[in-house]
Amino acid sequence: MAKPIRTLVVSGDAPGRAAATLALRAVAGVELLAPVGDGAEALRRVARRSPDLVLVEFLLPGRSGLQIGAALKRRRLGPRVVLVSLGGGEAWDAAAREFGIDAVVRRQDLAAEMPRLLARLFPERRTHVHGPDPAEEDSRVVASRAPARESRELSRAEGR
Repeated sequence: MAKPIRTLVVSGDAPGRAAATLALRAVAGVELLAPVGDGAEALRRVARRSPDLVLVEFLLPGRSGLQIGAALKRRRLGPRVVLVSLGGGEAWDAAAREFGIDAVVRRQDLAAEMPRLLARLFPERRTHVHGPDPAEEDSRVVASRAPARESRELSRAEGR
């Protein structure tokens, strides 16, 4: 049996944690660590638990998800990092690459994208979706912040 993908979810709000947890629970081969609500705790948890994957929300108390992701990617043998946001598109992907982040996924696309994303990031491990279609259940999760806030935060994180 393949080693599970130890995964940490970092989100400053309950809807973000719920969306990511729901999407990941539907995928066999994923071991979920207890989620955290801010970047400082995420850095401490990664140091203690050495997850393989960190899903980090763009908007966090204190530092942005881009900053936390970049800090994690600088670690020797650091985890793969996926930025979760309410926005998306080529600008987000370019910013993520600049910060060393492995992928960007929109919060509302988490359930549908997780199996493909995990297969791409961890090709040596087998994962598959089990149980009810997570995309149907994920529709209950409502975004609580406007994408415009993320755009302003992205500009600040990039120093603009």
